[in-house]
Amino acid sequence: MPAQSSPSRYSGRANAVEVSAKARVLYREASNAYKRKRYTEASQLLDQAIEISPGFYDAYILQSKCYLALQKHDDAIRAAKIAAKVDPDRTEAYELLSMEYWVTKSYEESIAASKEIIRLGAATDDDYIGMASCYRALRRYDEAITALNKAVNLAPKNPFAHAQLADDYQVQKLYELAIDEYNKAIEIWASQSKSHRKDVDVFLATTYVDLSRTYRYADRCPEAADAAKHAILRDASSALAHSALGRAYRCLGRDREAVDAYKDAIAIKPTADLYFDLASTYLAMGQPTLGAEAARESVRLNPSRSDAHFILGVAYQTSHKWPEAIAELRVAVQMDPKYPNAHYFLGWTFVEAGDKASALEEYKILSTLSPFYAGELLRLINKER
Repeated sequence: MPAQSSPSRYSGRANAVEVSAKARVLYREASNAYKRKRYTEASQLLDQAIEISPGFYDAYILQSKCYLALQKHDDAIRAAKIAAKVDPDRTEAYELLSMEYWVTKSYEESIAASKEIIRLGAATDDDYIGMASCYRALRRYDEAITALNKAVNLAPKNPFAHAQLADDYQVQKLYELAIDEYNKAIEIWASQSKSHRKDVDVFLATTYVDLSRTYRYADRCPEAADAAKHAILRDASSALAHSALGRAYRCLGRDREAVDAYKDAIAIKPTADLYFDLASTYLAMGQPTLGAEAARESVRLNPSRSDAHFILGVAYQTSHKWPEAIAELRVAVQMDPKYPNAHYFLGWTFVEAGDKASALEEYKILSTLSPFYAGELLRLINKER
């Protein structure tokens, strides 16, 4: 029978457990395998270490990390939970649980793990940011804001905390508070951009885009345009930045400049959203032919988008192309039967095409969806009698 390995005590903690020398050797071998990204081998070595010393906290922690790297999330959670039972007064297990539960979208459990870190007095700004992301996923924005304010208090120079706090203020329609936080994030990132790091410029551009959108929501359109221009200065290759400028120009009623901005964005990265915005702008300018061209591109890029079929139908209707308009608007209401604008324009097009019976059917549908649109359509039907 081989000689027993002499045990050594784990750390100097009051609840320390005995870990054998053999288990420690296996743990070191597993650590080296983990560093070389040989996660399966590391996990097998840790199984042996844990069999020898079932209370080996660090072995469970490293095993959880191996399983996480292997995307075996249930096993990763199981190992971290055992570690937390072995020593409930250490934070590593709760940090892993918080992250692993977040990855698996178990947000309540992730929050509970973060609260354990707080209980131990070891919470960092990143822990509160992580909690806030869970609250946000659960649409519990007030709690997300509370968590992010704690993150900001712990790390006033963390631009991510300010930017995410601004995001949540914006969702809650607290636009002035959101604007203040975006500007704080921008100030911090701008102070870091002196190092000429490309990633800082990208973060700055993204935050200026968010700031521009918030200015628009707050009806501060000139400032929205200025913020979008700053975004472009930071990252001229950002389609989002050019799109933000287009929307700001629409807010200002400068549709021709909006068209140019949308075209710049499309040249960088054509998307259904951008073509939809371009089509809407052309229609506002009284150019339905160009509107239809842009709308067709939106439909081509995303055929399942009901509002793209809607805007294409409106473009055809404006050009008095009744059959084409009816076809596209029918697709829109089939995709989204509770789309009042689409039902209204479909009913209106039926009126223009001389199909009063079909127009009345749309009126009946609108009577339950939107009394306002139903009344407007009925007025058009009666006008043509």
